[in-house]
Amino acid sequence: MLYSINIFFYIVSFLLILLHFFHNNRKLYLSSQIAMFISVSLNIVNFILRWARLSEFPSNSLFDVLNLVMLFLGVGYLVMFAKYRRPFILLFVLPFIIASGIGGFISENIVYHTKPLSTFWIYIHLPLTIGGTAFFLIAALAGVLYFLQERQLKNKNFGLIFKNFPPLETINNINIFALYTGFVLFSGGIVSGIIWGLLEWNGTLMLTSKLVFSFITWIVFAVIIIVKKTKGLTPKKTATLSIIGILLILLTYHGVATFLLR
Repeated sequence: MLYSINIFFYIVSFLLILLHFFHNNRKLYLSSQIAMFISVSLNIVNFILRWARLSEFPSNSLFDVLNLVMLFLGVGYLVMFAKYRRPFILLFVLPFIIASGIGGFISENIVYHTKPLSTFWIYIHLPLTIGGTAFFLIAALAGVLYFLQERQLKNKNFGLIFKNFPPLETINNINIFALYTGFVLFSGGIVSGIIWGLLEWNGTLMLTSKLVFSFITWIVFAVIIIVKKTKGLTPKKTATLSIIGILLILLTYHGVATFLLR
């Protein structure tokens, strides 16, 4: 029941920010932010209650993973909003949150592990990995936002999108901040996963499908960041690579799910 209420508030927040986009009404804007804050709070409560009910860290099913994805996307948006005060990122983030929530409804019976994972490292590895992915997705969405705004400028179309969306420089800053934050979190997830694996496999690192796919993802974003730092990528190229990076992550996760569910 609480999960359904949680999704309901996310949908309400999306409808309110969509109405604000068309009507530029301050009350709608404030209401959407309040609904978003309530949604993330409910998400946290729901996660804690599920943890208590299962008596273990909720990570064994696709439902649990998607619940965490929702939570970190919500937290990621609140972090970005606190830093940049740009509410229309919500228009792009909420469809993914709502899709994850609906995915949770229809995938509750898809279980990854039948035995409980009692290791301490799951508390670090999974949140950091999913948190990093959430920020990578926000970086990619900022990339899409960049191209939309750039198109408005080129066509000299100063309509709703141009007026409501942030200037290109701000969008680029959002993209870079989300990209770097995601990389730091994801790197922590990779390192903690390796330590966990070494402890589980008596000091031998086994090249499982999950580890290989995670390395591929990390290398893709490491290359993007190294190239940006050394070659000085333009905002347009950074936006493009952010979008390509998240597409590769989705392929990676699809690969992991395919192998794990076999």
